[in-house]
Amino acid sequence: VPRSSAAATAFGGQLWVLGGTSGSRLRSVERYDPRAGKWELRADMIEVRSTAQACCCLDRLYAYGGTDQNQRVHSSLEGYNPEAGGSWIFRKSMQLPRMDFGSCVLSDSIMVGGGQHGEVLASTEFYRPELDDWQLGPPMLSPRYGHKLLLVNL
Repeated sequence: VPRSSAAATAFGGQLWVLGGTSGSRLRSVERYDPRAGKWELRADMIEVRSTAQACCCLDRLYAYGGTDQNQRVHSSLEGYNPEAGGSWIFRKSMQLPRMDFGSCVLSDSIMVGGGQHGEVLASTEFYRPELDDWQLGPPMLSPRYGHKLLLVNL
């Protein structure tokens, strides 16, 4: 499916592409296996998501934030365990709805920061999958959106 504004992440040695826009907002998920050299459809997410984020943390795939078909900004988070039947389940939502935000994995946590929801955000949040809990973190020095977050091991 051609798509823009999709979330993408590596998981299990494969590339996963989630949601986005292709004429309308999508909930579909595609997985690319580089060894086989082919794409396949996986279980759809529960919610339509564009301008969202996705990551792999503690052997689970997560999709969170973004916008729906009516341009509403999500705070929801969905988790996917391909070993447990391959269905998506809702987990605890972020404290703030976000689109066009940055995200990265820090050890056993997911960090999100910035984005938009009515205004450009400087806030950060941390999600602990084992606790299914979000905590507010320190704000970034300035609001931003359309950026990336990454962990650099020095």
